[in-house]
Amino acid sequence: MKRLALAAALALLAAARPTSGAGVEEQVARIRAEVEAIHREAGTFETRTVEVEDVALEGAEATCHSSGERLRKVTARLWGETWKASLELFYVEGDLVFAFRRTSRYDGQIGLETPPTVAAVEERRSYFSGGSLIRLLVGREAVAPGSQAFVEDERETKALGATFREACGE
Repeated sequence: MKRLALAAALALLAAARPTSGAGVEEQVARIRAEVEAIHREAGTFETRTVEVEDVALEGAEATCHSSGERLRKVTARLWGETWKASLELFYVEGDLVFAFRRTSRYDGQIGLETPPTVAAVEERRSYFSGGSLIRLLVGREAVAPGSQAFVEDERETKALGATFREACGE
C-alpha cells in the first residue's frame, strides 16, 4: 500500500514539472497569454494600495488588482538601503503564474548628501505552473532548472507571492 501511495505521489510530481522542452514552451506560451489577458482586463479591476511590512528594509507598497473576490495582479515597489525594486505578480485562479522583478542597485546608500547613481539593473522573469517554477530568465539568459539560482528564485518568488497575496487580503 505504501508503494502504491509513493508511486502515485511521484507520478503527480512528474506531471507538475514537465521534463521536455516542448512541454515547458507550451506552458510558457499559455502563461504569456494569461498575462496578456490580465493586462487587457486591468481597467475593469478593483484596486487598492497597501503598505507591506517586513518585506524590504526601507519599506514596500503594493497595489492589489482584483476581479470580484480573486486577486489577479499585484504591482509592488520595494526599497532597501542600496537598491529599489519593482515587482509584478500575476495570479490565475489564486495561483501565482508569473513574476517580473526589476531591481536597481545603487553605488551608495539612499539618503546621503550626495545622491547615489544606479550602478546595475537586473530583470527577472519567473514562470510558474502547478506551483513550481518552470522557467527563469535573468535578463535574456535562461537559468538552468535545478541550479542553485533557479531553486533560490523559486523559493524567494513564491514567498513574495504569498506575502503580497496575504497583504492584499486573499
